[in-house]
This record gives sequence, structure tokens and C-alpha cells, in this order.
Amino acid sequence: MSTLDSGYDNENYVTMMNGQRVYSCGMAPRAFPDYKSDLTDTAYLAANMAEFIVNQTDVNAYAKCTNTCNECSDNISDPVTGDAITTDNYVYVCLNNGQKIYFASQESKKSYLSSVNTMPRHLVESVICSGAPCPDATTITTLSPAAQRFVPDYSIVTASGTTAAPAASSSKIITKSNVTSSDFCTGQGSVMFNGFQTSIHGSCVMLLFKPWVLNSGVKYAFGFIGCFLIALLNETLVKGREVVRQRLLAARKLRPYDKVHKMQCKLTLAVLYMIQMTIAYFAMLVVMTYETGLFLALIAGFGAGFLLFKNLDQDITEERGSWRFTDASTVRIQVEGMTCMKNCGTTVENALKNTPGVTDAIVQFDERAAYVSGSAQYSDLAAAIEAVGFTAEASNQSGRISNVSSRV
Repeated sequence: MSTLDSGYDNENYVTMMNGQRVYSCGMAPRAFPDYKSDLTDTAYLAANMAEFIVNQTDVNAYAKCTNTCNECSDNISDPVTGDAITTDNYVYVCLNNGQKIYFASQESKKSYLSSVNTMPRHLVESVICSGAPCPDATTITTLSPAAQRFVPDYSIVTASGTTAAPAASSSKIITKSNVTSSDFCTGQGSVMFNGFQTSIHGSCVMLLFKPWVLNSGVKYAFGFIGCFLIALLNETLVKGREVVRQRLLAARKLRPYDKVHKMQCKLTLAVLYMIQMTIAYFAMLVVMTYETGLFLALIAGFGAGFLLFKNLDQDITEERGSWRFTDASTVRIQVEGMTCMKNCGTTVENALKNTPGVTDAIVQFDERAAYVSGSAQYSDLAAAIEAVGFTAEASNQSGRISNVSSRV
């Protein structure tokens, strides 16, 4: 209903499920005694609608809600069932200042009243401030004490104006819309919360795609598992890309001049990269929902992927000579006179490996250095290098000359 004649500008309102609106004033955020942060009146109204419901026992306030349905000509729908509301079937809940929420049956009205004081934003679809979503739309996560104290009045006021006591049966109408909004969360699904929060007993979250609204416990559980698997799949693809790269590299060595094969290899790696980045961006979008449970599922998935696919000792264990990073007996020997790896470096490496007491040896030509592990004396290592025509000096792995080093 339009509220222009009541001092509102119709730019600040709460949209109920299936389209009905409840208007509020457009005041700037202000303090409310039951909450720590300042809030807009619209966000407060959306979260605590029960506080503003007027029962028939409040005769003067209830009299402001005339028993008419001017909005029925606008094809309004029941916020619980989605059924059409007409001048022949309407019933309503009265709000302060004469606003009303209409229902197509007394059962729908009872369903709404029995749940409106159980959670914030019951059957609320959106919260609008000055024509745009309110920044504090989902800030409130608990009902105000006044909303919690609300006691529903089930008296029947029909389109004909008759009033009767409620029927003895208090069975609650169960519909898809009602289960969505009263049993787990409210709303049609938000793609981004205002800061980290959970959708359990709060606003529903939309996971990546419009149909994927996690509006029940089962759907939320599947969403949690799905987010875990997204992160795990990303780590799997990272590992898989590296395995494929290594195999393609080995294959390239057998066909170094085959340009077609080279392009096929690059195309394969590009496709794997695009797939992995798609999964990574899906993970980023999940984080951007700011839904706490889904975020934790992602972190758990990434952690599981690390444990499954990462080497916990060294990421370089497949590198030639990686033992030198973990073997405490390793000594670094600077070798002078080498001009190439194929001849000079291999000659020095073989000479060291053949020295008694040497466990392993490797020459890094770029460093003009050899790394040796085992129990051999430095004098024996130096003699082996000298025997093949080169000179040596020992240092630890940081490059400093050790106490036992001497120029040969």
C-alpha cells in the first residue's frame, strides 16, 4: 500500500516473499537500545516485524487497519503460499500506522503469525533503503525482546468483516515457501552478506547459481560438502597439471624439433590451466558470499589438498641432488677451472663419487661448486679434484669458507 499520505516517500520498504511491501521512514541509521550498532529503521522493521504487529485486542491501533483490500487490484500474492489474493478471499495482519500484510487464507495467516517471532526477517525477500538494498539489511541476527514477546492473535477477520474465534485445530500449513523461510533461513537467497555470518536461522545464501539457494538443512549440507570438494579439486588440478607438464617435458625431449607436437603440448597445458582457474574463481566467489560455514568448508578443502598432494618435507625433492638440503654431512666445495658441465663438471662429479667415504656427490656448474655428502675427509676430496686437473676450496652451504678449507 502507498504510504505517501503518512509521511513516507515509498523509497524505503521491506519486500515480503512474493512481492508485498511494508514501508518505513527514510531516517539515517540510528541507535536502538537492543543492538550495539546504528541501524536503519527499514532493517530494524524487516528483522523485527513481530514487534509492529497490532492485535485486535488493541482496539484503537487496530482500527487504523480498515477491512478493505485496495491492493487486491494489483494482483498481490500470499507471502506464504504464493496464491493470488482477491477481494473475496483476503485476510490480513495489521501493522502500526494502518499498513497490512495480506494472505489468501486464514491458514496462511496463522502460519505466518506462528513463526514471525522465531527468527529475524521471517518471509522477508529484500530490504530497500532509498531505492537500493540497505547496507545493514542482514546485520541483525537476533530478535529484539519486544519481537520475541509477541503473542499472536488468531482471531479471524474475513473480507465480509466477520470475526470468529480460531478453529480448534492449530495445524500449520506446510508449503515450500514456508519451509524455506521458517525452518532454516529467510529470503530467496543472498549472493553476498554484509560481513561474515551464517545463514542458519538468518538469511538464505545463494551458492554460485540462482537455483542453488541453500534454504534447508539438507541443501546447506550439500553446499558445505560441495565447497570442500571445490577446494580439494583445485589442489588436485594443481598437482595434475604438474604431473602432465613433467610427462610432456619428457616427451618433448624425444621430439625436440616437432613444432606440431610442441603446440599440442602447450594447448594441453593451457586447457588444464583454464579448468583449474575456473575452479579457483568459483572458490573466490564462495568466499565473497561471506557465509561462515561455506568459507570454513573451503579452508578445510584446501588443507586436505595440501596434505594429500604436497610433499611435507621439501617441495623440491624431485630436483637432482635435493639430498644436499637435508643431509647434515653435506659440504660445499668451490671448484676452480671448470669450463663446461658436460666434460669438466661430469669429470669432477665422477671423481668425487669414486672417493672412499662419499655417499653422494653433485656438481652445480652454474655455481662452479660441488656438493658432497658422506664421511670422507676434506683432504681426500680435494685430492680427488686435484687429480683430475682442478683446484678446490671448501665452504658450508651459505658460501662461507670453513675452518678446514685450504687452497690446493
